Amino acid sequence: MAQPYFLGCPQWQHPDWNDRLPPGQSPLARYSSALNCVEGNTTFYATPSQEQCRQWRSQVPDDFRFLLKFPRLITHDRLLSGAGREVSDFLEIIAPLNDVLGPILLQLPASFGPERLENLWRFMDALPPTLICTVEVRHSAFFDKGEAEKALNRGLRERRIARVCMDSRALFAATPDNEETRDAQRKKPRVPVHLLPVDAAPVIRFVGHP
Repeated sequence: MAQPYFLGCPQWQHPDWNDRLPPGQSPLARYSSALNCVEGNTTFYATPSQEQCRQWRSQVPDDFRFLLKFPRLITHDRLLSGAGREVSDFLEIIAPLNDVLGPILLQLPASFGPERLENLWRFMDALPPTLICTVEVRHSAFFDKGEAEKALNRGLRERRIARVCMDSRALFAATPDNEETRDAQRKKPRVPVHLLPVDAAPVIRFVGHP
């Protein structure tokens, strides 16, 4: 039986979309009538209220999915260490979205290298068993097919966790002849495209030409 796939953007509202989306009672409702997934960048920078999560849930159909990010405090500031309370609080706040959650994105900074892998395994093993996550790494050692990448991939396979495939080739193939493209090329990661076969739905983050 064919499995569904989910397609979406890193936000659900943009002024340029006003004349491209179907009518609806809110920006999220309009967006969710055209696409069935959204990447929740907002939770990386600031945690919403539980009431806000209830409102989001009321604006999307049952087959919609939110791909939320763990807060920056957990992934970048704490580097997955000593953040048990923050994790519990975050999961409680987003609980109204539980039935429409896709994998929660654990986006790790370039400073999270092989020496911190045990942090990752302790963090993942402490999460509720029903929670589905996907892991994005940016340290160069996790892309050189050496022992560090093998250790990462092995640990993810053992836990049946997908490794995010970041594909920014289209962006970096673009001629930087305008400020929008130059800005995107400065900010977005340029890493090899690695897709890890695993017993979990793959997650692909495609960064195209602006």
